[in-house]
Amino acid sequence: MAQQQTAKRQKHNNSISHNTNKPASLSSPEARSRRASSSNAIRSNERSSRVSKEKSKRHHSGSSDLEDHSNNDDEDSSSSSSSSSSSDDDQDEDIEMTMLRQDHVSVSHINHTMHHLLLKLERQQSKQNRYLGKFKQISKSIKKTSRLIGYNANLLAEQCSMNQTTPGKKAASVTPSHSPAQQSPQLSKRSLPFTSKAKHTEITQSSSGESSNEADDMMHAEPPHSVQASSLPPPPPPQKQQPPKAPAATPRSSASSFPKPKRYVARDFKEVAFGRSETMDIYTIRRKQGDVVFNKKPRSLLYNIADDSMSKGMNELMITTSLDGELQFWNAAERRRIKTIGKDHIYDSWIDDICWATPSTLAFCPPQKSDEPVKLVHIGNVTKTNVEGRIQTLDESPHENGISVIGSLETGDYNTRNMEKCSFVTGGYDKSIYLWSLKRESPDDNFTSTGVSRLNIKHTSAIYSLCYDKYKNVLFSGGSDERLVLFDMQTNTTLRELRLAQRVSQIIQSKANPNIMLITSTLRSEQFYIYDQRVPGFDGIKLRFGQHESETLSRFMKPDMHENGYVVCCGHQSSSKLNFWDLRYTDVHKSVSFSMDTPSTTRILRSMFKPNTETIVSLSSSRTMSWLDYNVKRDEIVKTLV
Repeated sequence: MAQQQTAKRQKHNNSISHNTNKPASLSSPEARSRRASSSNAIRSNERSSRVSKEKSKRHHSGSSDLEDHSNNDDEDSSSSSSSSSSSDDDQDEDIEMTMLRQDHVSVSHINHTMHHLLLKLERQQSKQNRYLGKFKQISKSIKKTSRLIGYNANLLAEQCSMNQTTPGKKAASVTPSHSPAQQSPQLSKRSLPFTSKAKHTEITQSSSGESSNEADDMMHAEPPHSVQASSLPPPPPPQKQQPPKAPAATPRSSASSFPKPKRYVARDFKEVAFGRSETMDIYTIRRKQGDVVFNKKPRSLLYNIADDSMSKGMNELMITTSLDGELQFWNAAERRRIKTIGKDHIYDSWIDDICWATPSTLAFCPPQKSDEPVKLVHIGNVTKTNVEGRIQTLDESPHENGISVIGSLETGDYNTRNMEKCSFVTGGYDKSIYLWSLKRESPDDNFTSTGVSRLNIKHTSAIYSLCYDKYKNVLFSGGSDERLVLFDMQTNTTLRELRLAQRVSQIIQSKANPNIMLITSTLRSEQFYIYDQRVPGFDGIKLRFGQHESETLSRFMKPDMHENGYVVCCGHQSSSKLNFWDLRYTDVHKSVSFSMDTPSTTRILRSMFKPNTETIVSLSSSRTMSWLDYNVKRDEIVKTLV
């Protein structure tokens, strides 16, 4: 074998020497003999070194007889790959040695050598890129696994601490509910944000074999510091302890029973003639109130979706989140915060987005750099001074680079008498959208997952907005790739795709006519689109309007549409004013219809029309919540100076 390789190399060198055109004076027989002898010596040395290496390898492989067959296969494959790479290196060295041995080399030979070396460089770079990609993936996986280990270690520590303090709860249950009983201090992160009622305490003690998620997230009452002192009733005088009685059968409240099954049926919606009227509605401030209620910038503002069958407290509930990690519950009728859950109970950072999974269940997600999972808050009894519930942690984490948006599907309306279903969607920075399907058999139970599936929606960048049309079973999605996609949830196919002028940051459905969508983009002007999904293509864009900004509109600035279907409000990035547009007015595409001054000193991030009232709630970057009461002057004629 060695003689054949030597013959091939000698033949190759002879062919190269014949192809080169050298002068006779520079290629004498003595010089050629000296070069041949030196090259033969170099080849013999290389062969001897390779033979010695192969002998040492065979000796090493013979000494390791205890290794299994799979490892031997891996070593054989790796040795074959290394031998192939070493053979390539030897060939490259032969070419380089040939170049050095020749005094004059032709241009064609130089070009051939350069081509060979460039191909080699390309192979090496591709190999380096593959290794770098694998290194990054492994580093990310190690980081995520380490965080999950720490997270579950905290849960385990809490569970052990709860089990140690369980015997003392029986003695505490004898104390009357209004007596100043001592409360156990927080043990670690993810401690309980709600105080357990007696019923839940008995359930927890009797079912010690439950999972750590359910035991760790059991609900309990709000700490005294999170409720205003004036809202707490005085404690009644202590009474004598009565002998225990048999528990009476009490009717189930609306908070502990499933909503009645119902179907959305087609009805006549309000049609608005956009840009056709010479008049407009004008809102004038009657009263305004603003207070700094956040420690950091607010993130979300959410109103309840409860119907008349639920309690009055649920129908007046409003939710806010902020970058300090707090989840706040408000009584919107009394404009008062009734409960605050701190970051120690939810995430290490903050809640990045939130939605209603059911009329009594919130779903929220962490920011991009956090590897923590999606969580649910099951809201039970809601009063004017307190909120009861529990927190549930979901195990699934389908997105690779974090969740950017979470949206409700409102499919909990398809309940049966013995089962409640829950669905929501999440969009991620990995360009994917997932459908989450959950169910439970009792309002006192946590939801169990029935599947997390990826939808066949093809975005090329991060997802920023999701909106579900419950009447047509169509999901709207938009993101950083400037695409607006209409997706049929029934057939799992894309109905329509539009490429807009800038990133799609918000999608809002009109309450007056669900066929009309308010689309927000991050342009400097004409940021808003009125889109009619009944009309195909770009013909569905019925109106464009907006405000002039010095920079692109932030994707965290969210507008709102009034329930009348033709008034839109949104904050301005360079001022604390709240701008309004009457979409019926003929010149609405040219400028803002009218504006309102707010108690804030910086830009408005979130604004919301409070349903069934003449009130607007807004959140600003100066950590202020404002309540604006207004009067409506309907169909005013706009007078302009010529």
